[in-house]
Amino acid sequence: MKSPLKKIYLSTSFAIFAFCFTNCNQAVFAQINNNNPDKKDEKKKELEKEKNDHLKAFEEMKNLQNNDFQQDKKEQQKLFKSFWQKQNKKFVEHLKKPWVNVKPEQAEEPDDVTPEIKPIEAKPDRKMERIHLKTDITPIEITPSVPKDNLILKLEMPKKENTKTTFCIFLEENWEIPVPPIFKKSENLGLSEKLIANYWGILAEQDYLYFIQKILKIREEKSLNDWAFFEFLGKISETLPYEENEKNIWRWFMLVQAGYQAKIGYQNEKIYVLLPFHQTVFRKTYYNIDNSRYYVINTKEGERVSLQIYSGNFPASTQKFDLHLRQSPNVQTASSERILTFLYKNKKQEIKLEYQKSVIELYKNYPLTDLNVFFGAKPSEFISKSIKTAFEPILKNFATKKEKLQYLLTFVQKAFEYQTDQQQFGYEKPMFVEETLHYGYIDCEDRSILFSYLVRELLGLEVLGIDYPGHIATAVLMPDDEVKNADTVEYNKKSYIICDPTYINANIGEAMPDLKALKIEVILIP
Repeated sequence: MKSPLKKIYLSTSFAIFAFCFTNCNQAVFAQINNNNPDKKDEKKKELEKEKNDHLKAFEEMKNLQNNDFQQDKKEQQKLFKSFWQKQNKKFVEHLKKPWVNVKPEQAEEPDDVTPEIKPIEAKPDRKMERIHLKTDITPIEITPSVPKDNLILKLEMPKKENTKTTFCIFLEENWEIPVPPIFKKSENLGLSEKLIANYWGILAEQDYLYFIQKILKIREEKSLNDWAFFEFLGKISETLPYEENEKNIWRWFMLVQAGYQAKIGYQNEKIYVLLPFHQTVFRKTYYNIDNSRYYVINTKEGERVSLQIYSGNFPASTQKFDLHLRQSPNVQTASSERILTFLYKNKKQEIKLEYQKSVIELYKNYPLTDLNVFFGAKPSEFISKSIKTAFEPILKNFATKKEKLQYLLTFVQKAFEYQTDQQQFGYEKPMFVEETLHYGYIDCEDRSILFSYLVRELLGLEVLGIDYPGHIATAVLMPDDEVKNADTVEYNKKSYIICDPTYINANIGEAMPDLKALKIEVILIP
């Protein structure tokens, strides 16, 4: 008799297979309906036959429940490899068909690229004319955290005795990985559908599944989000004996096999990597393919070129890229220290904070996307511990959350120098918390992102981002009896007090005078 755990294991694997079989055919059939309406009946019969074959294989897997569990696993692995080989061969034939010429869409620009509101200092004799802003903003849809249930991980593909390993330096750590499977470079220098399909076929014939399994496990162990995983594969590709085009083909193959809806396109003897995201990515050219936006990654800003791109996707590649950073990469690297000083009630304060520089390079080229991604990013446990060590002994001296909130606001207002992103980098760049500690200057959005994190981490209070025309601030939900006579924002029937980290020396509950009459938008923090 099998244990409940074993039954759960098998049932989960079967469910994933069923999902793969059914949804892949639905997706392909929908595409055929759109592209070849005259051949609908013929293709429908063909897909029904394929679906029945898949269901037959699925039934065979279900019958394995009557056998020994370890034998089940081996049979599942064997069946999976057979199924996967068939899918790869079909996809090779699909890639050989003529690709479609797709025109690029104009890259989107973020709102208020350069902050129009510079830091101002609150005057001691300022008038306190309070405002209460109401907003009917519909809650922003936040991409849910979806477990990356990958069948290759479920089946635990076995490691061969002669499997060799190598090392890849990523995030300043030396990570051991299996030697990556590679293909022999073609002597044919001209890019074509056939050449790319042949590369796919050569890679698919190799024993690459254990390699995929290993790097997916590393993704879990190191808490790599989708972008970090993409960059990790890029670092591995740099170790391969390839030119840029072959590296991009290799990375595309591995991303697709890992479950991502990555694509490539080509033009003028260059391969372009295309990724779909759950979020909007600004300042990146994109292509509308299969009702999704595919952003071109390896291109210069402003470069727009029509590409030859294949339609459809590999059956098991169902996952778009999510830019939310729900957990900072788990790395054990050397730390850097930043000492920040400021005046609080005319007394000098000194805050020592530590952070890991290894993630700075990862964040340097992070796609420019929705601000809620940066507001909601979770820094590492290392920096969380550093922040608590620095602030908690100080905050204990304050009796109320109001006083603690004021101290944190004053810290962000006065401990950092101000520059716009254009002045510091030459381009728009919202910063993650680690970057705020690393770079010399920060602007209004960076101050607001840091302040919102400190408030949530140290005080456990709910925070909103407040988006004015040309300026970013925050609003904090406080207990009713702690703050009175404050500038507030009403959202979802709750009243939040405005806290502006760029309004120097201002108290909590004070908005910049010139902004009080402006319409705002709310940035929800995941």
